[in-house]
Amino acid sequence: MIEFSTTVQDLAGGVGAALYLSSYAALQIGIIRGEGYLYPALNASAAALVLVSLGAYFNPFSATIETAWILISLFGIVRLWYLTRGLVFTDEERAFLDLGLPGLSRLGARRFLSAGKWSDVPAGAILTGEDRPVESLVWIADGGAVVSHRGRAIATLPAGRFVGELGVLSQAPATATVKVSQQSRLFAISRAALSRVIVRNPDVKLALDAGFGGDARSKILAGNLSFPVPSSVEQEQEINR
Repeated sequence: MIEFSTTVQDLAGGVGAALYLSSYAALQIGIIRGEGYLYPALNASAAALVLVSLGAYFNPFSATIETAWILISLFGIVRLWYLTRGLVFTDEERAFLDLGLPGLSRLGARRFLSAGKWSDVPAGAILTGEDRPVESLVWIADGGAVVSHRGRAIATLPAGRFVGELGVLSQAPATATVKVSQQSRLFAISRAALSRVIVRNPDVKLALDAGFGGDARSKILAGNLSFPVPSSVEQEQEINR
């Protein structure tokens, strides 16, 4: 049996404590995700190191806690492997995830996609109505849509764009009407389903924020967020409503 010196055991305890603190700090800062293999592996390693340090100053209660941390972390790793081992994504799902939801875990991605549906929508279908609640978040995988404000077409949305991202979670009314301009392939997830997924999978919200940010930048560069300034006549009509 290998005998550890007190110095080695103390060093193991110090490294274990540092690993505990640094991994938790990295989780809170957002450097690592809780839904993955890395965080439970770091926790298990830290607990094992602290457990080694208890050889010099044995405490049954501390040993029980560290052993429990190791077992819980290993259980989490095995559970994640079991849940993700059979996940398969289609080409259009992968294209959507790569462009619209960067960095989302495989498990979070599958739960998000399973909560929505893909459909082929004909030209003329309305995705959002101006001043009406946004009921769904939509992704245009193929095709396109026209954005109109006060009855005037002001922009177009090509494939690879979100629709309803500004109001689907905030429950704010849509600022414009978005109508499908040609036969299109869409992914849509209802507001209620999206809220449920986010509550159970916080990493989905982070991925959506990143995806919405990239989508907004693309729209701004394309001029798709530039609403026209109403004329004096339109302003007077608006005041008299």
